[in-house]
Amino acid sequence: MDELVEEVAAASNRGWTPAGVPAFERVLDGLVRHAHRDRAGLAEALRPVWARQRLARERLLRHSGSWGVAEAVAAVVSELSPRDLRKPATGAGHYDAPTAVRAVRVREAAAGILAGGIPMLLAAPDGESGVVEPDILLERLRTYRRLGLRPGAADFDQALLRVRPDARWAPAGELGGRAGRRLAAWLANGGLPAPVSARVDEPERVHRRNTWYTEVSPRRILVRDEGLPTGRGDGFHAVFDRIGAATPSATGRYGHGAESAAWLGVLPWHREAVAARRLATLAACADSGARTTARDLPALAEAEAAPEGTAGLALHLALAYGLGAGHAEDRLAAVDALLVLAARRQLNPETLGGELGTLVGIGSVKGNRLTSALRSLAATGAYRTAWSVLRPVLPVVLAGEVPHRNAGELLGLAADCAERRRPAGDTVVGLDAVASAGGSSRRVREARRLRDALRPRQSGEPGEVVAVA
Repeated sequence: MDELVEEVAAASNRGWTPAGVPAFERVLDGLVRHAHRDRAGLAEALRPVWARQRLARERLLRHSGSWGVAEAVAAVVSELSPRDLRKPATGAGHYDAPTAVRAVRVREAAAGILAGGIPMLLAAPDGESGVVEPDILLERLRTYRRLGLRPGAADFDQALLRVRPDARWAPAGELGGRAGRRLAAWLANGGLPAPVSARVDEPERVHRRNTWYTEVSPRRILVRDEGLPTGRGDGFHAVFDRIGAATPSATGRYGHGAESAAWLGVLPWHREAVAARRLATLAACADSGARTTARDLPALAEAEAAPEGTAGLALHLALAYGLGAGHAEDRLAAVDALLVLAARRQLNPETLGGELGTLVGIGSVKGNRLTSALRSLAATGAYRTAWSVLRPVLPVVLAGEVPHRNAGELLGLAADCAERRRPAGDTVVGLDAVASAGGSSRRVREARRLRDALRPRQSGEPGEVVAVA
């Protein structure tokens, strides 16, 4: 209990919101579990923490809303009544989708505490991955059934979205009741199906806000999907409607404000759907000067990937925008994410390079920023990966009579990688024409160096590694 009280005290200084999804889930589940065992003892320990946050306390009691775990703490210390929880949450319509889900789940937990105590949250993850194992969820449901408790609607729905979709546990229907039957069907069908998605080329558009201010929305490559079946018609709590809402279409430019980690907290098995919902926001770090929006790319790369396996188009596009971000910290985050995917063998360098080539061609990604990011990648020793990503980009910067800006930098980095890895048989469209051109510009010099590095070596030439018996 002491550790829980310390975490609640720390959260009280952050708007009652623990830092990160794992901490939030740990604290909320801890409040529920300890209140079930000894609510009086927990209340005594938490009252000094609650009393110190007078302003937050008054705001919470005056205006119901999303204040992290505050409503659950207020329920423990008897500063909240069932009537308070029936008030509509002030400003709830302005929450992003993951925050709205969290707010409803906190209210359910608070209601359970006031009603005499639920033993645990069904949706509490087993570890940092955010996943719930089927056997653990089954045991929790058995406990609820033994105590004659009905699962909270949002808590159970969140548990379904987090449970490992393993059909071997489909006999969960033996539990009986609506929850048992629904879990059995969910596992037998492999969990939430991946949405149908498509690549969308959104043209540049001019928005005239008034007579003196015009805003230009740059051309972007995004991924549009048809949505996820998490609505009321699919048996879910109404708050999950927005989680499953279709991604922006070509006529509706908007981002999904919460960070990837918050989205993954709701949809840990669907990082591709999360990446699609974050793409418009991530693109802004490359074409609109936004900062820190790419810092959560490693969380996307590290997420549980099954059943999707290899990263999809949306995640590759997210990486592409991150590698072209305007700020170094965002580019480094993208490099970290790329390395994670490469280590897991979930990266498709040709797909990433192809999308980067498109983004460089339309001006969404600047060549100097991409060079900086891929040079950081190569500095880790990943020359082969850097080359594989660069090669599809090079025809774009080599094409045209007018030299592409930063072509020399990109060609120089490509030559560095090729000289170290000697990619046998690789060719680059347009390289010979530039390398054979007259002049001594950096573009021409680096093109010649790259051409020489790609030339097949004869036996015994310097640079060839010869096996010695």
